[in-house]
Amino acid sequence: MSVVVENVIKPEKPWATVNAKTLRASLLSVITPLIILFIGFVVTDLPATILVVILFGPAQLISAIVFMSTVWGKRAIGDAAISVLSVSAFGLILALLGSVVFSIITRGFPMIRVSFLTQNDVYISPTTDLSYGG
Repeated sequence: MSVVVENVIKPEKPWATVNAKTLRASLLSVITPLIILFIGFVVTDLPATILVVILFGPAQLISAIVFMSTVWGKRAIGDAAISVLSVSAFGLILALLGSVVFSIITRGFPMIRVSFLTQNDVYISPTTDLSYGG
């Protein structure tokens, strides 16, 4: 005996279907600033960091607002701005963290020796004079 259930509830997956217009706007909002940045590299002799701050950041923000507002209207302006700014802040923090980790590894690794790991610090105590040491 088999039971047929007609009202099966399917789980909602809003990310599974992507509107073609939304996909096109998302791709354009990502590709356009990259093209502008590439043209800036080719045309000018400015350093990369200055080009990223002057060209890429504002171009990313403006293109996200323009292209996403064509799909979602006025409500997309705030969403696009928050998305671009939060991803940019995450990228900045990741770059700073990567810089610190890289400098610790490159400058600290050569200093690790057997004497560093086995050094006896018996002469240093809380009552040791502060002028002692390096």
